[in-house]
Amino acid sequence: MDVCAYNVASSLPVLLEADGHKAESQRWRDAFKQDIDAVARSAGGDLPRVRAELLLLDGHRDQALEALAEDFHTGDIRQWWYTLKFNPLWRPMHGDPRFQAIANDVRVRVDLERSQLEDMRRLGTVPDARRAAVPARVATVR
Repeated sequence: MDVCAYNVASSLPVLLEADGHKAESQRWRDAFKQDIDAVARSAGGDLPRVRAELLLLDGHRDQALEALAEDFHTGDIRQWWYTLKFNPLWRPMHGDPRFQAIANDVRVRVDLERSQLEDMRRLGTVPDARRAAVPARVATVR
């Protein structure tokens, strides 16, 4: 499975748990952990955010936060806003100072990248799609 497939598939144990199927949820979590470890060994890759979610589901809050911090630290900020603001799995952690520190670090990084992008737009290194002229044929469509 690729990373996107793991992200989608990792929702299955969450849904099973929420629906009261704790044993089946645990079987899926164990299977995902084994698969993630196999991917890490064979391809040198890892899926730390998925691992973090599985650890959190298993009640290993400290390890889950460490894995989440490591995932963001390595530069994977895809869907940062969902993970840190909306993902129901992490919602109980919002008050934890460690989670808040992770969220703050990510926001600092996102702000830095946005600032760099603005500089690049100002210098003309990258086009500013927000200010691109609307073609006349599009502007006249009602």
